Amino acid sequence: MIQFERLKKDHLDLVLKWRTSSFVTRYMYTDIDGDHKKHQAWFESISQSETDLYWVAVIDAVPVGVISLSDIQHFHKRATFGYYIGEEKYRIYGGILPLYLYNHVFTNLSLNKLTAEVMEGNDKVVKLNMFHGFQMVGTRKEHVIKHGKSHDVHLMELLKSDWEKKGHLFKKYTGAFE
Repeated sequence: MIQFERLKKDHLDLVLKWRTSSFVTRYMYTDIDGDHKKHQAWFESISQSETDLYWVAVIDAVPVGVISLSDIQHFHKRATFGYYIGEEKYRIYGGILPLYLYNHVFTNLSLNKLTAEVMEGNDKVVKLNMFHGFQMVGTRKEHVIKHGKSHDVHLMELLKSDWEKKGHLFKKYTGAFE
């Protein structure tokens, strides 16, 4: 059983552990240090935000990762999504967790578009997003500097109408987002 719990203080130590692991940060824009005060400040910021929502994905009572919406624009009916699996043995679920979010976003939140930014080299996520109905809409050249090297970032979009073409295959992936 897969559930999505709103990120809360009780999750912070685990999320910090995930965010400082090399297999999670490999394709993220930032590498964070283990500073608990900075992590707490980040949590306070997103908790008070009206344009960010973060959930911990829980599979059979085991927290396994984070899925989020940021820059939520209700008037324009769009948001940016991101996620990661923090527990290596659950990485196989990386292709399934977003399906729950897409169904939630397009059905319950009545958004029309999700955007995603995928750092170059993360070819599996690009392929997965395209399989789910995303379109590649551009590339930001040398957009992120990580470990002293510039990286391109691929811009992707999923429209509700495109999800509906594929979504019938994935209707069973619905769950509660607390």
